[in-house]
Amino acid sequence: MAVHTAICDGMDGMVVTIEGQFVRGFSGLHMIGNISESLRDSKERARTALEVLGIHVPAKKLIMSITPADIKKAGNQFDLAIAVGLMLLLDENSNAYRDASRFVLVAELSLTGELKPVKGVISYAIAALAEGFDGLVVASKNLGDLAILKGFFSDHKRFADLQIHGFDHLTAVRDWLIGEGEAVSFCSAKNTTPTPPPLNFNDMILDAELYRVALCLAVGRHSLIMQGPPGTGKSMFASRLPSIMPPLEDQEHLQVLKIGSSHTVNIDARLLAGCPPFRSPHHTASAQGIIGTAEQPGDLALAHGGVLFLDEFPEFRRDIIEALREPLETGEVHISRAKSKVSWNARLLLIAAANNCPCGYWGSHKKKCTCPIRRVLAYRQRLSGPIIDRIDLHINIPENKNDASMLLDLFDDKHEDQTIAMQARVAECSEFSKKRNTPLGLRFNNTIPAKQLLAVSGLSTSAFKKLVEQDFLQSLNKRSLLKTLRVARTIADLDLETKIALHHVKQAYCWQSEVAAQARGDFALGLT
Repeated sequence: MAVHTAICDGMDGMVVTIEGQFVRGFSGLHMIGNISESLRDSKERARTALEVLGIHVPAKKLIMSITPADIKKAGNQFDLAIAVGLMLLLDENSNAYRDASRFVLVAELSLTGELKPVKGVISYAIAALAEGFDGLVVASKNLGDLAILKGFFSDHKRFADLQIHGFDHLTAVRDWLIGEGEAVSFCSAKNTTPTPPPLNFNDMILDAELYRVALCLAVGRHSLIMQGPPGTGKSMFASRLPSIMPPLEDQEHLQVLKIGSSHTVNIDARLLAGCPPFRSPHHTASAQGIIGTAEQPGDLALAHGGVLFLDEFPEFRRDIIEALREPLETGEVHISRAKSKVSWNARLLLIAAANNCPCGYWGSHKKKCTCPIRRVLAYRQRLSGPIIDRIDLHINIPENKNDASMLLDLFDDKHEDQTIAMQARVAECSEFSKKRNTPLGLRFNNTIPAKQLLAVSGLSTSAFKKLVEQDFLQSLNKRSLLKTLRVARTIADLDLETKIALHHVKQAYCWQSEVAAQARGDFALGLT
């Protein structure tokens, strides 16, 4: 007897084999093959569910081996495969069954035999396709998520033949195996969860600079840190950014779905629809929750293709803040443990927000700051130079002088179409940027390597050299200079200009950390 199930190795699925055999010795069901304690519970759920069907495990010694044995195995998705394996081993008429070894079986079992959905089904289906299996058997509640795969593999000849079946109860699985019942095919399954409308900019008044920053972020995917007193709209701005970002492209969408499937049983409806994800962990979150583990993606991976918003940025643990360096550079999170090494995709748009001091009111015109200078200095020093250097845009969010009039202004109909106008502008500028970047193997401007800056600038070598040697750029280090030129390229794209001009570079320079600090008065007070 041999049946198959699957496990997740990071974002990717891996098919494993379960073999069973009666042997001489003391009675009992023994599982071997480098399994976790939680997996040992699967045999009890499977045996109890079989009792409901009238199938009794005899008082003999039974060995079930899960291979490959050198890989640690855990999860509740083993229940169905173990139950089917025992069924084939114990039923004298199993020769008349459908060939279960041609299917990958993944579902949790209740003690009454009900099939429950599990995490990772997107990765399991892709693994079954890659390894040549006839299909996948899952709980019916997992079919809605799997139906999205039709769009990604519509022209894949093997996928057209891949059978993905859903069941509600172990009895239905047995009937299907003996040819007396029918499964629910994923081809007829639909995800009925309505897609909730995203937060958008229709309820927010943006000044000219913040409006341009929003477009720059959506087109170029440059990271941003906002500083300013509480209540100035930093969180509001960040939460609305996904509404103007283009839908996920197919490859990125599939990666997002694999990550989401590894995290939860049923994927969020907005992710299924291709909307960019938005993650906003609290500053008290653990390192495992944000960075992830070998078994579970953290917020960094869950924000892949979308926005990761870190409010109260200096309040996060220092090790978590420093762990952002690699994902911001490479777009991946690497988890290295003694027995496992896993990589999660994490190419995201980082948005951070911070107050100017611990109480929040340094520089406020409405409320007096109560922080001593030493506390303000200690607060600012929680963010190291290297992490500040890796953030592309630095802007100060000023207080509105008249909050009452601003609130009344929201009732004006002129803001109702603001999001639609921004979406159209982003789509136009993104297409303009894509025509130039795609032949160079680039996706967004934030990833332009130094050696290709000349090629994307649209300038001659001498003109580019003259631009880079401007006096106001001489105070920047190499990384800050590269960031400035990348942001300048995006600003030029917003103007649909093929060439970077001096005013584009000046605008990008104004969004650098040194300029933002000077505008806050940090240099005069010795806070930098």
